[in-house]
Amino acid sequence: MATVWLTYAWADNETGDVDYAAQELAQAGLDVKLDRWNLQAGERLWPQIEAFIQDPARSDAWALYATQNSLGSEACKEEFAYALDRALHTRDKGFPVIGLFSGPVDRS
Repeated sequence: MATVWLTYAWADNETGDVDYAAQELAQAGLDVKLDRWNLQAGERLWPQIEAFIQDPARSDAWALYATQNSLGSEACKEEFAYALDRALHTRDKGFPVIGLFSGPVDRS
């Protein structure tokens, strides 16, 4: 089963939209990893996130729940930088970087 780290803006999950998308991805056969589900309390946040995104043993792909909130979020941009770094350094092995758009976003 392929594992995907799902990045999102917390504001987009206030009504459970991200949880719903993650559950739908899981029903489609993906092992979905989210910060709220998989990070250890009491440990430094960013090293854990980086490990989930960059360690091939922990994820096979990265996805962004793309909204105005996430596209403008510095934290989401940081996670994208980890994913892009891995994708560029492992081109021959493949590391999909995926955008999941729940609706239209302002291109600017």
